Amino acid sequence: MMNPSVATVQVCVLIGHYLGGEGDVKSKHIYLGIARLHAQAIRLWEMPPDSTIVSREIRRRTWLSVIIAENWSATDMSTQPVLSSEHDMLFPIMDEVEFLTLQPSAFSDGLNFQSSKQCMWAHMASTIDIFRQVSAMISKLSLNLRTLDSYRSDISDLSQRLDYWVQRLPPELQYSMENLVYFGNAGLGRTFLAMHMGYHHFRQLLYYPFLNSQTNRDVAISSHLVECDRDYAQLCKKHALAISDLIKIGFDTSGCNPAYFLTGHILVVSSSIHLHTLLFGEDQVAADVARERLVSNFEILMQLKMYWPVIDTSVARLREFQNSRRLSVLDSFVLDNWMLKFLMEHTTNLGPDNRPILPTQDAPLPFDSEILPFSGPSDSLQIGDQPVVGAEAVISEFEPENISGLATNSLSTLLQDKSMSNEAVVDNALHWLLDQDLKASEYWPQSHTQ
Repeated sequence: MMNPSVATVQVCVLIGHYLGGEGDVKSKHIYLGIARLHAQAIRLWEMPPDSTIVSREIRRRTWLSVIIAENWSATDMSTQPVLSSEHDMLFPIMDEVEFLTLQPSAFSDGLNFQSSKQCMWAHMASTIDIFRQVSAMISKLSLNLRTLDSYRSDISDLSQRLDYWVQRLPPELQYSMENLVYFGNAGLGRTFLAMHMGYHHFRQLLYYPFLNSQTNRDVAISSHLVECDRDYAQLCKKHALAISDLIKIGFDTSGCNPAYFLTGHILVVSSSIHLHTLLFGEDQVAADVARERLVSNFEILMQLKMYWPVIDTSVARLREFQNSRRLSVLDSFVLDNWMLKFLMEHTTNLGPDNRPILPTQDAPLPFDSEILPFSGPSDSLQIGDQPVVGAEAVISEFEPENISGLATNSLSTLLQDKSMSNEAVVDNALHWLLDQDLKASEYWPQSHTQ
Protein backbone atom coordinates (compact mmCIF):
# COMPACT_ATOMS: atom_id res chain seq x y z
CA MET A 1 0.00 0.00 0.00
CA MET A 2 3.02 2.28 0.33
CA ASN A 3 3.87 1.99 -3.36
CA PRO A 4 1.16 3.73 -5.42
CA SER A 5 0.08 1.97 -8.60
CA VAL A 6 -3.01 1.45 -10.70
CA ALA A 7 -3.64 -1.74 -8.72
CA THR A 8 -3.48 0.00 -5.32
CA VAL A 9 -5.90 2.66 -6.55
CA GLN A 10 -8.35 -0.02 -7.68
CA VAL A 11 -8.02 -1.96 -4.42
CA CYS A 12 -8.63 1.13 -2.29
CA VAL A 13 -11.73 2.06 -4.29
CA LEU A 14 -13.12 -1.46 -3.93
CA ILE A 15 -12.39 -1.64 -0.20
CA GLY A 16 -13.85 1.81 0.32
CA HIS A 17 -17.13 0.92 -1.38
CA TYR A 18 -17.29 -2.40 0.49
CA LEU A 19 -16.82 -0.65 3.83
CA GLY A 20 -19.50 1.85 2.89
CA GLY A 21 -21.94 -0.98 2.31
CA GLU A 22 -20.96 -2.48 5.67
CA GLY A 23 -21.79 0.81 7.36
CA ASP A 24 -18.19 1.67 8.31
CA VAL A 25 -18.49 5.20 6.98
CA LYS A 26 -15.27 6.68 8.35
CA SER A 27 -13.14 3.86 6.97
CA LYS A 28 -14.92 4.20 3.62
CA HIS A 29 -13.90 7.83 3.32
CA ILE A 30 -10.34 7.03 4.41
CA TYR A 31 -9.86 4.37 1.74
CA LEU A 32 -11.41 6.49 -0.98
CA GLY A 33 -9.12 9.33 0.10
CA ILE A 34 -6.11 7.01 -0.17
CA ALA A 35 -7.25 5.99 -3.66
CA ARG A 36 -7.33 9.65 -4.68
CA LEU A 37 -3.86 10.31 -3.23
CA HIS A 38 -2.39 7.27 -5.00
CA ALA A 39 -4.01 8.33 -8.28
CA GLN A 40 -2.51 11.79 -7.93
CA ALA A 41 0.89 10.38 -7.00
CA ILE A 42 1.15 8.35 -10.21
CA ARG A 43 -0.64 11.01 -12.31
CA LEU A 44 -3.17 8.44 -13.38
CA TRP A 45 -4.71 10.79 -15.95
CA GLU A 46 -1.51 10.78 -18.03
CA MET A 47 -0.97 8.11 -20.69
CA PRO A 48 2.59 6.73 -20.82
CA PRO A 49 3.86 6.83 -24.43
CA ASP A 50 4.66 3.10 -24.52
CA SER A 51 1.32 1.96 -23.07
CA THR A 52 -1.05 -0.41 -24.87
CA ILE A 53 -4.71 0.07 -25.72
CA VAL A 54 -5.71 -2.02 -22.73
CA SER A 55 -3.45 -0.29 -20.20
CA ARG A 56 -4.61 3.14 -21.38
CA GLU A 57 -8.24 2.22 -21.15
CA ILE A 58 -7.70 0.74 -17.68
CA ARG A 59 -6.06 3.97 -16.56
CA ARG A 60 -8.97 6.01 -17.93
CA ARG A 61 -11.58 3.82 -16.25
CA THR A 62 -9.72 3.67 -12.95
CA TRP A 63 -9.29 7.45 -12.94
CA LEU A 64 -12.99 7.87 -13.65
CA SER A 65 -13.88 5.57 -10.74
CA VAL A 66 -11.76 7.79 -8.48
CA ILE A 67 -13.50 10.96 -9.69
CA ILE A 68 -16.97 9.45 -9.22
CA ALA A 69 -16.08 8.13 -5.75
CA GLU A 70 -14.55 11.49 -4.82
CA ASN A 71 -17.70 13.41 -5.72
CA TRP A 72 -20.11 11.03 -3.99
CA SER A 73 -17.85 10.86 -0.93
CA ALA A 74 -17.61 14.66 -0.71
CA THR A 75 -21.39 14.92 -0.93
CA ASP A 76 -21.74 12.27 1.77
CA MET A 77 -19.57 14.42 4.08
CA SER A 78 -21.10 17.76 3.00
CA THR A 79 -17.72 18.96 1.77
CA GLN A 80 -16.33 20.10 -1.55
CA PRO A 81 -14.47 17.60 -3.80
CA VAL A 82 -10.70 17.90 -3.47
CA LEU A 83 -9.99 17.01 -7.08
CA SER A 84 -10.34 19.82 -9.57
CA SER A 85 -12.41 19.33 -12.70
CA GLU A 86 -9.51 19.91 -15.09
CA HIS A 87 -9.03 16.20 -15.75
CA ASP A 88 -12.73 15.23 -15.79
CA MET A 89 -12.69 15.10 -19.57
CA LEU A 90 -10.39 12.08 -19.60
CA PHE A 91 -13.21 9.72 -20.48
CA PRO A 92 -12.96 6.06 -21.47
CA ILE A 93 -13.01 5.81 -25.25
CA MET A 94 -14.02 2.17 -25.86
CA ASP A 95 -17.52 0.81 -25.53
CA GLU A 96 -17.84 -1.87 -22.88
CA VAL A 97 -18.66 -4.80 -25.16
CA GLU A 98 -15.70 -4.01 -27.40
CA PHE A 99 -13.41 -3.60 -24.41
CA LEU A 100 -14.39 -6.98 -23.00
CA THR A 101 -13.92 -8.75 -26.34
CA LEU A 102 -10.60 -7.27 -27.49
CA GLN A 103 -8.40 -9.70 -29.36
CA PRO A 104 -4.73 -10.14 -28.37
CA SER A 105 -3.62 -8.59 -31.67
CA ALA A 106 -5.19 -5.28 -30.65
CA PHE A 107 -3.33 -5.02 -27.36
CA SER A 108 -0.20 -3.38 -28.65
CA ASP A 109 -1.24 -0.38 -30.76
CA GLY A 110 -3.60 2.32 -29.56
CA LEU A 111 -2.43 5.24 -31.67
CA ASN A 112 -5.09 4.93 -34.37
CA PHE A 113 -7.96 3.74 -32.22
CA GLN A 114 -11.19 5.67 -32.82
CA SER A 115 -13.23 6.80 -29.84
CA SER A 116 -16.64 5.11 -29.54
CA LYS A 117 -19.89 6.99 -28.91
CA GLN A 118 -21.34 3.93 -27.21
CA CYS A 119 -19.19 3.89 -24.06
CA MET A 120 -21.55 3.92 -21.10
CA TRP A 121 -18.89 5.06 -18.63
CA ALA A 122 -18.03 8.01 -20.84
CA HIS A 123 -21.67 9.08 -20.91
CA MET A 124 -21.93 8.68 -17.14
CA ALA A 125 -18.77 10.74 -16.72
CA SER A 126 -20.35 13.63 -18.56
CA THR A 127 -22.94 13.96 -15.75
CA ILE A 128 -20.34 14.38 -12.98
CA ASP A 129 -20.29 18.15 -13.22
CA ILE A 130 -24.10 18.23 -13.24
CA PHE A 131 -24.21 16.18 -10.04
CA ARG A 132 -21.59 18.45 -8.51
CA GLN A 133 -23.65 21.54 -9.30
CA VAL A 134 -26.94 20.03 -8.14
CA SER A 135 -25.31 19.11 -4.82
CA ALA A 136 -23.88 22.60 -4.36
CA MET A 137 -27.17 24.33 -5.22
CA ILE A 138 -29.23 22.18 -2.86
CA SER A 139 -26.65 22.69 -0.11
CA LYS A 140 -26.78 26.48 -0.42
CA LEU A 141 -30.57 26.46 -0.53
CA SER A 142 -30.81 24.33 2.62
CA LEU A 143 -28.40 26.63 4.48
CA ASN A 144 -30.34 29.74 3.43
CA LEU A 145 -27.39 30.93 1.37
CA ARG A 146 -29.73 31.36 -1.56
CA THR A 147 -33.46 31.75 -2.05
CA LEU A 148 -35.86 29.48 -3.87
CA ASP A 149 -36.35 32.30 -6.37
CA SER A 150 -32.65 32.27 -7.29
CA TYR A 151 -32.66 28.48 -7.30
CA ARG A 152 -35.59 28.49 -9.69
CA SER A 153 -33.75 30.79 -12.08
CA ASP A 154 -30.67 28.55 -12.17
CA ILE A 155 -32.14 25.07 -12.53
CA SER A 156 -33.31 25.64 -16.09
CA ASP A 157 -29.70 25.40 -17.25
CA LEU A 158 -29.15 22.11 -15.44
CA SER A 159 -32.48 20.82 -16.73
CA GLN A 160 -31.43 21.62 -20.28
CA ARG A 161 -28.08 19.93 -19.78
CA LEU A 162 -29.79 16.79 -18.55
CA ASP A 163 -32.21 16.99 -21.49
CA TYR A 164 -29.25 17.26 -23.83
CA TRP A 165 -27.50 14.35 -22.13
CA VAL A 166 -30.40 11.93 -22.58
CA GLN A 167 -31.18 13.16 -26.11
CA ARG A 168 -27.65 12.63 -27.38
CA LEU A 169 -27.45 9.03 -26.21
CA PRO A 170 -27.05 6.77 -29.23
CA PRO A 171 -30.00 4.45 -29.90
CA GLU A 172 -28.03 1.51 -28.49
CA LEU A 173 -27.75 3.23 -25.08
CA GLN A 174 -31.25 4.70 -24.80
CA TYR A 175 -33.43 3.00 -22.25
CA SER A 176 -35.55 0.18 -23.66
CA MET A 177 -36.21 -3.40 -22.67
CA GLU A 178 -34.45 -4.55 -25.82
CA ASN A 179 -31.26 -2.72 -24.85
CA LEU A 180 -31.54 -3.80 -21.21
CA VAL A 181 -31.84 -7.47 -22.15
CA TYR A 182 -28.97 -7.14 -24.62
CA PHE A 183 -26.61 -5.67 -22.04
CA GLY A 184 -27.85 -8.12 -19.41
CA ASN A 185 -26.87 -11.02 -21.66
CA ALA A 186 -23.51 -9.35 -22.29
CA GLY A 187 -22.82 -9.06 -18.55
CA LEU A 188 -23.28 -5.26 -18.60
CA GLY A 189 -26.91 -4.91 -17.55
CA ARG A 190 -26.06 -3.38 -14.18
CA THR A 191 -23.87 -0.73 -15.80
CA PHE A 192 -26.58 0.13 -18.31
CA LEU A 193 -29.18 0.41 -15.56
CA ALA A 194 -26.88 2.44 -13.29
CA MET A 195 -26.38 4.98 -16.07
CA HIS A 196 -30.13 5.59 -16.35
CA MET A 197 -30.69 5.43 -12.58
CA GLY A 198 -28.17 8.24 -12.14
CA TYR A 199 -29.98 10.40 -14.68
CA HIS A 200 -33.34 10.03 -12.95
CA HIS A 201 -31.81 10.45 -9.49
CA PHE A 202 -30.23 13.76 -10.43
CA ARG A 203 -33.60 14.85 -11.77
CA GLN A 204 -35.50 13.93 -8.60
CA LEU A 205 -32.90 15.77 -6.51
CA LEU A 206 -33.00 18.84 -8.74
CA TYR A 207 -36.77 19.27 -8.42
CA TYR A 208 -37.15 18.07 -4.81
CA PRO A 209 -37.29 21.58 -3.25
CA PHE A 210 -40.52 22.27 -5.14
CA LEU A 211 -42.42 19.59 -3.23
CA ASN A 212 -42.69 22.15 -0.46
CA SER A 213 -42.40 25.37 -2.44
CA GLN A 214 -45.42 26.96 -0.77
CA THR A 215 -43.65 27.15 2.61
CA ASN A 216 -40.10 27.42 1.30
CA ARG A 217 -40.53 30.84 -0.28
CA ASP A 218 -39.32 34.28 0.71
CA VAL A 219 -41.96 36.43 -0.97
CA ALA A 220 -45.27 36.02 -2.75
CA ILE A 221 -44.91 35.12 -6.41
CA SER A 222 -47.04 35.35 -9.50
CA SER A 223 -49.54 32.73 -10.56
CA HIS A 224 -47.22 31.90 -13.45
CA LEU A 225 -44.42 30.96 -11.05
CA VAL A 226 -46.84 29.03 -8.86
CA GLU A 227 -47.74 26.95 -11.92
CA CYS A 228 -44.05 26.59 -12.76
CA ASP A 229 -43.32 25.29 -9.25
CA ARG A 230 -46.20 22.86 -9.54
CA ASP A 231 -44.76 21.57 -12.83
CA TYR A 232 -41.34 21.09 -11.22
CA ALA A 233 -42.95 19.14 -8.36
CA GLN A 234 -44.68 16.89 -10.91
CA LEU A 235 -41.35 16.34 -12.67
CA CYS A 236 -39.83 15.32 -9.35
CA LYS A 237 -42.57 12.73 -8.89
CA LYS A 238 -42.25 11.56 -12.49
CA HIS A 239 -38.56 10.77 -12.07
CA ALA A 240 -39.14 9.14 -8.68
CA LEU A 241 -41.62 6.81 -10.36
CA ALA A 242 -39.12 6.12 -13.14
CA ILE A 243 -36.50 5.12 -10.56
CA SER A 244 -38.89 2.67 -8.91
CA ASP A 245 -39.75 1.14 -12.27
CA LEU A 246 -36.15 0.93 -13.47
CA ILE A 247 -34.89 -0.78 -10.35
CA LYS A 248 -37.78 -3.24 -10.17
CA ILE A 249 -37.29 -4.18 -13.82
CA GLY A 250 -33.57 -4.55 -13.17
CA PHE A 251 -34.15 -7.01 -10.34
CA ASP A 252 -36.61 -8.94 -12.50
CA THR A 253 -34.25 -9.15 -15.50
CA SER A 254 -31.39 -11.63 -15.62
CA GLY A 255 -27.99 -10.03 -15.19
CA CYS A 256 -29.38 -6.55 -14.48
CA ASN A 257 -30.13 -6.31 -10.75
CA PRO A 258 -28.43 -3.17 -9.39
CA ALA A 259 -27.57 -4.65 -5.99
CA TYR A 260 -25.45 -1.68 -4.93
CA PHE A 261 -25.85 -0.15 -1.49
CA LEU A 262 -26.28 3.23 -3.17
CA THR A 263 -29.43 1.81 -4.78
CA GLY A 264 -30.91 1.75 -1.28
CA HIS A 265 -30.28 5.45 -0.79
CA ILE A 266 -31.78 6.30 -4.19
CA LEU A 267 -34.86 4.21 -3.36
CA VAL A 268 -35.27 5.95 0.01
CA VAL A 269 -35.27 9.37 -1.68
CA SER A 270 -37.72 8.04 -4.26
CA SER A 271 -39.91 6.63 -1.48
CA SER A 272 -40.04 9.97 0.33
CA ILE A 273 -41.40 11.51 -2.87
CA HIS A 274 -44.03 8.78 -3.10
CA LEU A 275 -44.94 9.61 0.51
CA HIS A 276 -45.61 13.18 -0.57
CA THR A 277 -48.00 11.92 -3.25
CA LEU A 278 -49.73 9.57 -0.81
CA LEU A 279 -50.14 12.05 2.00
CA PHE A 280 -50.62 15.37 0.23
CA GLY A 281 -51.87 14.54 -3.25
CA GLU A 282 -55.48 15.01 -4.25
CA ASP A 283 -55.43 12.63 -7.22
CA GLN A 284 -56.53 9.14 -6.18
CA VAL A 285 -55.05 7.54 -9.30
CA ALA A 286 -51.66 9.10 -8.54
CA ALA A 287 -51.95 7.97 -4.92
CA ASP A 288 -52.65 4.38 -6.02
CA VAL A 289 -49.60 4.46 -8.30
CA ALA A 290 -47.45 5.84 -5.48
CA ARG A 291 -48.67 3.10 -3.15
CA GLU A 292 -47.77 0.47 -5.73
CA ARG A 293 -44.27 1.91 -6.15
CA LEU A 294 -43.78 1.90 -2.39
CA VAL A 295 -44.50 -1.82 -2.48
CA SER A 296 -41.80 -2.24 -5.09
CA ASN A 297 -39.29 -0.01 -3.32
CA PHE A 298 -39.72 -1.66 0.06
CA GLU A 299 -39.52 -5.17 -1.35
CA ILE A 300 -36.22 -4.32 -3.02
CA LEU A 301 -34.89 -2.58 0.10
CA MET A 302 -35.63 -5.79 2.01
CA GLN A 303 -33.64 -7.73 -0.55
CA LEU A 304 -30.73 -5.28 -0.45
CA LYS A 305 -30.49 -5.89 3.30
CA MET A 306 -29.18 -9.34 2.36
CA TYR A 307 -26.05 -7.74 0.97
CA TRP A 308 -25.48 -4.43 2.75
CA PRO A 309 -25.95 -3.71 6.48
CA VAL A 310 -25.95 0.03 5.72
CA ILE A 311 -29.43 -0.38 4.18
CA ASP A 312 -30.81 -0.45 7.72
CA THR A 313 -29.44 3.08 8.12
CA SER A 314 -31.07 4.13 4.86
CA VAL A 315 -34.45 2.80 5.93
CA ALA A 316 -34.12 4.22 9.45
CA ARG A 317 -33.74 7.70 8.01
CA LEU A 318 -37.00 7.19 6.14
CA ARG A 319 -38.62 6.33 9.47
CA GLU A 320 -37.20 9.53 10.99
CA PHE A 321 -38.54 11.44 8.02
CA GLN A 322 -41.98 9.93 8.54
CA ASN A 323 -41.87 10.66 12.27
CA SER A 324 -41.03 14.32 11.66
CA ARG A 325 -43.82 14.54 9.09
CA ARG A 326 -46.24 13.19 11.67
CA LEU A 327 -45.28 15.93 14.15
CA SER A 328 -45.25 18.84 11.73
CA VAL A 329 -47.17 18.21 8.53
CA LEU A 330 -46.64 21.67 7.05
CA ASP A 331 -42.89 21.65 7.68
CA SER A 332 -42.03 18.11 6.65
CA PHE A 333 -40.69 18.81 3.15
CA VAL A 334 -38.91 22.09 3.86
CA LEU A 335 -35.34 21.87 2.55
CA ASP A 336 -33.28 22.59 5.67
CA ASN A 337 -30.01 21.17 6.98
CA TRP A 338 -31.58 17.89 8.14
CA MET A 339 -33.31 17.43 4.82
CA LEU A 340 -30.02 18.16 3.03
CA LYS A 341 -28.40 15.30 4.91
CA PHE A 342 -31.39 13.08 4.17
CA LEU A 343 -31.08 13.73 0.43
CA MET A 344 -27.33 13.85 -0.06
CA GLU A 345 -25.44 12.07 2.76
CA HIS A 346 -26.16 8.54 1.66
CA THR A 347 -24.32 6.60 4.42
CA THR A 348 -24.57 9.04 7.34
CA ASN A 349 -26.54 8.01 10.42
CA LEU A 350 -28.72 11.10 10.69
CA GLY A 351 -30.34 10.54 14.06
CA PRO A 352 -33.70 12.10 14.90
CA ASP A 353 -34.95 15.16 13.12
CA ASN A 354 -34.66 17.93 15.70
CA ARG A 355 -36.28 20.64 13.63
CA PRO A 356 -38.55 22.90 15.67
CA ILE A 357 -42.20 22.01 15.31
CA LEU A 358 -44.16 24.78 13.67
CA PRO A 359 -47.52 25.57 15.27
CA THR A 360 -50.43 24.24 13.23
CA GLN A 361 -54.15 23.92 13.67
CA ASP A 362 -53.91 20.16 13.56
CA ALA A 363 -52.70 18.01 16.42
CA PRO A 364 -49.70 15.74 15.81
CA LEU A 365 -50.67 12.51 14.14
CA PRO A 366 -50.72 9.40 16.36
CA PHE A 367 -47.74 7.11 16.18
CA ASP A 368 -48.34 3.71 14.63
CA SER A 369 -52.04 3.89 15.38
CA GLU A 370 -52.84 1.10 12.96
CA ILE A 371 -49.65 -0.95 13.12
CA LEU A 372 -50.35 -4.60 12.57
CA PRO A 373 -48.36 -6.79 14.99
CA PHE A 374 -46.17 -9.14 13.04
CA SER A 375 -42.48 -9.82 13.43
CA GLY A 376 -41.88 -12.66 11.04
CA PRO A 377 -43.48 -15.04 8.55
CA SER A 378 -44.68 -17.38 11.29
CA ASP A 379 -46.89 -14.71 12.90
CA SER A 380 -50.56 -14.29 12.15
CA LEU A 381 -51.19 -11.24 10.01
CA GLN A 382 -54.81 -10.12 9.68
CA ILE A 383 -55.89 -7.70 6.98
CA GLY A 384 -59.60 -7.29 7.25
CA ASP A 385 -60.94 -10.82 7.72
CA GLN A 386 -58.28 -12.54 5.63
CA PRO A 387 -55.37 -14.23 7.44
CA VAL A 388 -52.17 -13.97 5.42
CA VAL A 389 -50.14 -16.44 7.46
CA GLY A 390 -51.65 -18.95 9.87
CA ALA A 391 -50.78 -18.46 13.54
CA GLU A 392 -50.02 -22.13 13.87
CA ALA A 393 -47.36 -22.04 11.17
CA VAL A 394 -43.78 -22.63 12.25
CA ILE A 395 -40.98 -21.43 9.98
CA SER A 396 -39.02 -24.68 10.16
CA GLU A 397 -42.01 -26.62 8.83
CA PHE A 398 -42.06 -24.77 5.52
CA GLU A 399 -40.28 -26.05 2.49
CA PRO A 400 -37.94 -23.40 0.95
CA GLU A 401 -40.01 -23.10 -2.21
CA ASN A 402 -43.11 -22.38 -0.11
CA ILE A 403 -41.66 -19.60 2.06
CA SER A 404 -39.49 -17.94 -0.58
CA GLY A 405 -42.04 -15.34 -1.59
CA LEU A 406 -43.95 -15.17 1.68
CA ALA A 407 -42.76 -11.77 2.90
CA THR A 408 -43.20 -10.26 -0.53
CA ASN A 409 -46.79 -11.46 -0.71
CA SER A 410 -47.52 -10.28 2.84
CA LEU A 411 -46.19 -6.80 2.16
CA SER A 412 -48.00 -6.55 -1.15
CA THR A 413 -51.28 -7.59 0.45
CA LEU A 414 -50.69 -5.18 3.31
CA LEU A 415 -50.04 -2.16 1.15
CA GLN A 416 -52.81 -2.89 -1.32
CA ASP A 417 -55.53 -3.17 1.32
CA LYS A 418 -57.80 -0.26 0.34
CA SER A 419 -59.40 -0.14 3.79
CA MET A 420 -56.18 1.13 5.35
CA SER A 421 -55.35 4.81 5.44
CA ASN A 422 -52.26 6.00 3.60
CA GLU A 423 -50.72 6.89 6.97
CA ALA A 424 -51.21 3.33 8.22
CA VAL A 425 -49.88 1.90 4.96
CA VAL A 426 -46.61 3.76 5.38
CA ASP A 427 -46.28 2.94 9.08
CA ASN A 428 -46.89 -0.77 8.53
CA ALA A 429 -44.47 -0.94 5.61
CA LEU A 430 -41.69 0.74 7.60
CA HIS A 431 -42.45 -1.46 10.60
CA TRP A 432 -42.19 -4.53 8.41
CA LEU A 433 -38.96 -3.39 6.80
CA LEU A 434 -37.18 -2.32 9.99
CA ASP A 435 -38.32 -4.99 12.43
CA GLN A 436 -37.87 -8.25 10.57
CA ASP A 437 -35.60 -10.61 12.52
CA LEU A 438 -35.22 -13.45 10.04
CA LYS A 439 -32.60 -13.30 7.34
CA ALA A 440 -33.82 -11.72 4.14
CA SER A 441 -32.41 -14.65 2.17
CA GLU A 442 -35.12 -16.85 3.70
CA TYR A 443 -37.82 -14.72 2.11
CA TRP A 444 -36.80 -14.46 -1.49
CA PRO A 445 -37.00 -16.77 -4.47
CA GLN A 446 -33.63 -17.85 -5.82
CA SER A 447 -34.33 -15.97 -9.06
CA HIS A 448 -34.31 -12.65 -7.17
CA THR A 449 -30.75 -13.08 -5.92
CA GLN A 450 -29.07 -13.92 -9.19
